[in-house]
Amino acid sequence: MADNVDFFQRMAEEHARTSERLAGKTKVSPTRAVAQITMTKTEKERYRRIADAHSIRLSQMVRLALDYYIKQMGWDE
Repeated sequence: MADNVDFFQRMAEEHARTSERLAGKTKVSPTRAVAQITMTKTEKERYRRIADAHSIRLSQMVRLALDYYIKQMGWDE
């Protein structure tokens, strides 16, 4: 379990550094793409609260969760 926490912390720190580099940019980078997911309002509020508590954006948390799940399932390329 500690490994999972360490992995999440490293990924959160990496995403935080990326956010800091991108701060102040008004446009989304041409290398970025938009993906849409659906959820209930209650789910979104919960996820946003958790992301805010860790000083990351909801989109960053979703990417972290996807990366973590892919690694746990052994689906890495």
